[in-house]
Amino acid sequence: MKKKLIIGGVIVAIVLILVLLILNSGKSKQNQIKTLVSPTPVDLINNQQYQDNPILQNYEALDGVETDAFIINYSTSQNKYIVTGKTSDTQEIFNQWLNENNYPELINNQDLVTFELNQGAGINSKIQDDKDFIFNLFSTLLNFNQKIKVNNQQLPTPKANEININNKNVPSEKKYYSQCGEYGNYSLPSGCTICKAGCGPTTIAMIGASYIDKTINPQTIVDLYKARGFLLGCDGSRYTDAKTAAESLGLKTTSFMIYSFETADQVASDFKNYIDDGWTIFALANYCQGGCGHFFWITEVDNSGNLWAYDPYYGRFSTPPFNENSKYPYPLYRVAFGVKK
Repeated sequence: MKKKLIIGGVIVAIVLILVLLILNSGKSKQNQIKTLVSPTPVDLINNQQYQDNPILQNYEALDGVETDAFIINYSTSQNKYIVTGKTSDTQEIFNQWLNENNYPELINNQDLVTFELNQGAGINSKIQDDKDFIFNLFSTLLNFNQKIKVNNQQLPTPKANEININNKNVPSEKKYYSQCGEYGNYSLPSGCTICKAGCGPTTIAMIGASYIDKTINPQTIVDLYKARGFLLGCDGSRYTDAKTAAESLGLKTTSFMIYSFETADQVASDFKNYIDDGWTIFALANYCQGGCGHFFWITEVDNSGNLWAYDPYYGRFSTPPFNENSKYPYPLYRVAFGVKK
């Protein structure tokens, strides 16, 4: 027994020493690491330079995009997109990415794009990897049996005057709303109704009612969009605003996954990886050539690659979830992000 205690004590001591070394390493290199701050959609809406520049508005989807090689953020002060590199060959990788995602006109376009090299990005990543390794080691040794978080984002605090979360209303199962159902005739801030163009807020309402508070409904989320000044009318809504709305409810989200009108078989493995890790998928896809954009909530990807979703429009005549692959080759996927409680 004493021998086991001694061995256990030695192991814990070694681990503690490693932790201290890693933390000190992080502090000594802290001045090399830049903090990347992306403006919220509201910041962009209220920025006069942004409003007066239709070219930048056309590339709104670029803001917040992150890959293994770079991060794109819109700078209100410079009135252009800042590409912060994580590697020395970022510009070459970024130009290739622009070609693949149908933005060739932005290649070497210094009027709209500028580059920065974040020297600390690799260091920061290495420190975090080391910390995760130590945490895993502690968990194994002490039998914590805890799972590492996939997303270490700091989430915004919900505003009390926007959504009233009642702990007594915590849901026990997923909630489905049809955008043309009970709340279908509710008016959107910029015209039309939820039934006509409210798939975005209806999808957020389903996720919020399923994970946060079962009293959340499409009208609740439309009112939230209105209070935040989000675009919502006959032309629909934006996925950036949907992500912000989800976070304001207290939901966790991932970075955006950007696709180039890809079919289910091209995105299924990505989505399944996230779902197997405990996430669900908020998706934007087209249901006709060149248009018919629609939001829905993917909750399952089966072994045959079928994408099952709580679809506020196409799934309204069936018991959820709805098999999106039933309309193959549509929908054509454009943007997605992971979301969970």
